Amino acid sequence: MMLMYLTFLDDEGDRQKFERLYMAYRLKMQYVAYGIVKDEQEAENIVHDTFMALLDLLDRIHEEDCHKTWNYIVTIVKNKCFNYLKKQKKVQLSQEDIFCEDTRPDIAETVVHRDMAEVLVCAVQKLKYPYKEVIYLYYYNGLSAREIGSMLGLSDENVRQIASRARKKLKERLLEMGYSYGE
Repeated sequence: MMLMYLTFLDDEGDRQKFERLYMAYRLKMQYVAYGIVKDEQEAENIVHDTFMALLDLLDRIHEEDCHKTWNYIVTIVKNKCFNYLKKQKKVQLSQEDIFCEDTRPDIAETVVHRDMAEVLVCAVQKLKYPYKEVIYLYYYNGLSAREIGSMLGLSDENVRQIASRARKKLKERLLEMGYSYGE
């Protein structure tokens, strides 16, 4: 499959760079895409589309093996996944999907819960790298600290510290917005 991509590149240096990106990130991209779309074939299609996009964006990547590159690539993958879900008219990602299941029968409580969930999604989206990615991978994809660490090139302990700081930042942001919750 990689050979097909290389035919689009004229420069040998670009071919080598692309090959290193492909080898380093293909499986991670597949894992992220599958975690979002929950369909192996569509995840493969999204990874393919991402690599096709990377052919045009190759000049923006200066270091193949760094956090900034992974963050750039995973952002493209996520956006393609969310675009796919929108096209399929599936339920849009909400905080309720990420963190909990709503089993309360009371409609008023459900509305309040969904409002809070939307506020929480907004707060998570405003987090910077690596806080947002760690929270997303931990709560939405259900990955362990070890799995997240291997994807982001961090130690397990570092992932746990980042997650703790991210939760603290979220709590502070929610309190600033006037929301409180039981501890």
